[in-house]
Amino acid sequence: MEQIQIVICQIANQEYAIHIDYVERIIEYSTTTPLPETADYVLGILNYQDSVLPVIDLNKRLFKRSTNYGQESKILVIQLEDYKIGLLVDCVNEIKSIEKNNIEKPSGMIQGIAPRYIKGLIKKDEKIVIFLEMKEIFQGEQQKELIQIVQDR
Repeated sequence: MEQIQIVICQIANQEYAIHIDYVERIIEYSTTTPLPETADYVLGILNYQDSVLPVIDLNKRLFKRSTNYGQESKILVIQLEDYKIGLLVDCVNEIKSIEKNNIEKPSGMIQGIAPRYIKGLIKKDEKIVIFLEMKEIFQGEQQKELIQIVQDR
């Protein structure tokens, strides 16, 4: 059985999984420097290892609702192709190995998330964890804007 590692995080009382290959680091939430004329889900930027890290409110990106960040909030540093972003989440619950064959294909829209953003569904105890497809969430115009933010600074 082939195993993969996932990071399980929480956004608005729902658990989501991100493949660990995308996650470079998990850092504490800190205040970002806001940027004018960016998408509403871009919270701002952080200095991360001497470079600019755009920080995205994942709740706002997926559902158009802001995250209520607090002491448990974390930023996942995500590597996408040739740039990095920070994803603000309510909290990180665990890093876990799962068997690949335990990932079920979604059958349509789940909780208002477009099917292309969902890699699959994972059963965990009595709950369902939504496995996100990071490449799809930041495509097209979103990708261009994030690359521009990094290059302009």
